[in-house]
Order: sequence, then C-alpha cells, then structure tokens
Amino acid sequence: MNNNIIELYTDGACRGNPGIGAYAFYIIIKNKNDIVLETSDSKSFLDTTNNRMELLAVINGIEKINEINNEILNINIFTDSQYVVNAFNKHWIDTWIKNDFRRNKKDEVKNIDLWEKLISLLNKYRYSFIWVKGHSGHKYNEICDELCNLEMDKITNEKMD
Repeated sequence: MNNNIIELYTDGACRGNPGIGAYAFYIIIKNKNDIVLETSDSKSFLDTTNNRMELLAVINGIEKINEINNEILNINIFTDSQYVVNAFNKHWIDTWIKNDFRRNKKDEVKNIDLWEKLISLLNKYRYSFIWVKGHSGHKYNEICDELCNLEMDKITNEKMD
C-alpha cells in the first residue's frame, strides 16, 4: 500500500456556536490507476463548537486511516476550515507549542486537547493541508457537508421526539 495516494476530505458544522454539531470525513485511497478504497464516517454532538468539529473530522479521519493501514504514508488533507489549514500552513501550531499553547501572554488556544491529539497522530505521516472553499461545489467537501447535516438532523429530530 506504500505507493498509494491517500486523500482525506473533512468538514465540521455547527448549528449555533456552541450548539448541535457534527463532523464528517471521506477517505479515498488510490494507486496510479484506480481507487483502491473509499470510506466515510460522521458523528454528531449535542453541545459543541464548529472548530471542535473541524478538528475532530481530521482526527477521526486519520484514526480511520490508521485502522486501514499502519505504514508511514503521505496524506493530502482537504478541508474548508481555514482555522485548521492556517494552523499548519502558516505555522501557527509551532508558535502555539513554543508558547505553551498560548496565542499571546494571556490568551490560551482553544481546543488544546484536540490540537495535541492531532499533532500526535500526524507525527507518523508526511502530510499536507489543502484548503477548499466550502459550499462551492467541491464534490467531496459537499459530501462531507451533507453527512454533517444528516447527523445534525438526526440529533435535532431526536430532541423533538
């Protein structure tokens, strides 16, 4: 599987912030000629934030990749979360770590537990974060968005019963 290309598409959503939220991921593993595997998953939460859902989408997607294959791989992570992309591509995460997860002297970074887990998961991979514009017709981002909305609809309907 080492010659395969792994694409992880993620999305997080929240109705209210905080409020009912969900995350979804879609994984495509392919070789040069064919798709080898496609899988997805999603989950909803009663009281969360959009940024937590964006982070959990990436974390749970990578954990699923770990279940599928335990080799060191390259992963292209596609997300519409500028928060997540910028943390890595603009090296905010390096500054946060250096400053003990503080953005400045008094402001602690939110979701430290998730950032630490994500960093730990990424340590065994070569990865790149790629931003995709949300709600713009990107096939796999739209699939993830739809999965999030279905999850949030389920939890909303359960609350109404």
